[in-house]
Amino acid sequence: MPTFKAIIRKDDRKQDGTWNVKIRVTQNRESVFISTPFYVDQSQITRGYKIKDAAIISQTEKKIAEYRDMIVEIGFGVEDMNVRQIVNALE
Repeated sequence: MPTFKAIIRKDDRKQDGTWNVKIRVTQNRESVFISTPFYVDQSQITRGYKIKDAAIISQTEKKIAEYRDMIVEIGFGVEDMNVRQIVNALE
């Protein structure tokens, strides 16, 4: 079963000082990142580059819940899919 987590990648800082929030999808120790329309700046993250802004967390949790519902619809077949196939099915 794939796992989902909202993250920022510290190496992906834009010139304006913001980071794009991504949803990491992991299946069988392989990860793919799905971009979101959300951006955070230094004040919205911790020193460990974790998101601390409640509004961003809330919005990404809603999207992750949607993804989980879609996985449930796929059913047991998801276990035979690699992470790329899962992300393609979600998008």
